[in-house]
Amino acid sequence: FQFLNAYKRKRYYLINNALVVTTPKISQTELSELNPDDVFYLVLPHLEQIAKQQFKAFKNVRTVFCSEVTEIQDEAFSQCTTLYKIVGNNYRSILDRAFSNCRCLSQINISDVQNFKATFIHCDSLQLIENTKYKKIDIYEKYIFQHCDNIACLSFGHVGQLFPINKYQHLQYLNLPNCKSFDGVPDHTKVVGIAQRTKQVKKFQQKLNFVDKIPQMSELVINGATKQQVELSRAQATPLITSKFVYISSLDVSQVNSSIRGLIINRLCEVQANQFEDFGCLLFAHLPVVHTIQEGGFKNCSSFRSFYSKCLKIISKEAFLGCRSLSKISLEQAEVIGDKAFRDCISLVHLHLPKLKNLGQKAFFNCQLNQIVCEQLEEVAEEAFFQCGLSTKIFSNVKLDQQPADKKQLFGEAVVFQPRERKNIMKRLQEEQLQSQLLQKMKAVCQQMKKMNRVKAYK
Repeated sequence: FQFLNAYKRKRYYLINNALVVTTPKISQTELSELNPDDVFYLVLPHLEQIAKQQFKAFKNVRTVFCSEVTEIQDEAFSQCTTLYKIVGNNYRSILDRAFSNCRCLSQINISDVQNFKATFIHCDSLQLIENTKYKKIDIYEKYIFQHCDNIACLSFGHVGQLFPINKYQHLQYLNLPNCKSFDGVPDHTKVVGIAQRTKQVKKFQQKLNFVDKIPQMSELVINGATKQQVELSRAQATPLITSKFVYISSLDVSQVNSSIRGLIINRLCEVQANQFEDFGCLLFAHLPVVHTIQEGGFKNCSSFRSFYSKCLKIISKEAFLGCRSLSKISLEQAEVIGDKAFRDCISLVHLHLPKLKNLGQKAFFNCQLNQIVCEQLEEVAEEAFFQCGLSTKIFSNVKLDQQPADKKQLFGEAVVFQPRERKNIMKRLQEEQLQSQLLQKMKAVCQQMKKMNRVKAYK
């Protein structure tokens, strides 16, 4: 019974870099002992409601598993700047600023949500949005997606009023079957709406592309370059743009535009200065033979998550500046990294640069790196790791003046989330749940025995 009471008192565990909450409810006071910077993953298998400001400013959280949550209250995940994915399908209510300034948030299922407020503010990476239950837009709720400027597909099955989307310049698909007016919708957008079946169609038909249906949301999800697409790019002389807006070509980049969501260019050797700057929808680039990225090549690509090249040697000034979502990049051959090349790349965790020789000024400014290894480093500019946080471990053959001897080191290894880690967490939860059930049964048997003894004593 003492063990059972101790189990009940323990309402959460911090396993490596994952916070596991074992109860249906937990208060902010109970989590006050935690250092939010230590938490990279939230596993909430039994939690039913996420309270107001409960995980606000957990800046290192990447993924949240919350299958039983139905309500997310005000500012629950506000300022979770590296939050990328929310796993769960039961949300019914998401309230005011619940995800404000979650600039890397890309995947969340809101199809059954019936109650919104000004929920998603400055969610730069949010691209695919679908809802089948929400019906009414009032004066506050019309700002649900305020400053979410990179939305590619928006589908609300029962809404009869247009969201203020005049800034959605990358909107490719719009499904508002009950909407009669489409003022402000970009000309290139494919639209499903009641206007196409009424006299009002004359007002819009000349500039809008009305269609009977748009692709299913699941058909637009992108997880990187597929093997088939890579094979196709080797012989694709004329550029091909898929329904997911993935650009496939052997070399030609003449048709690339800022609405492209993926790049697969097989024989491109050099990215020109500012060539893909401000491509807000770009999620990945597969450029296997690129050896140089000129100044500002991918600057301010806010949704950009992965870059692949087996030949990349030179990364010029501000090449990836402002790529907040960037978490995977091939740097095995990199020799030179210019000034501010990775400034504000807050999603980078671990980098290994075995051939790096020259590192520019403020190259990793404001990056929340946990570990960087560069065995052949010869020259490091001042403030190369300025404002990188207290947890960064730097391993190199050069003494770095900007790293004090007494610098606090929280992590000895890279923090990389793998399915194995999640399986271990769930296995431990299941074991503890079985143990708890066994103790409950033992308690019930003891109570039954006590009851029988009382009956015998009475007789």
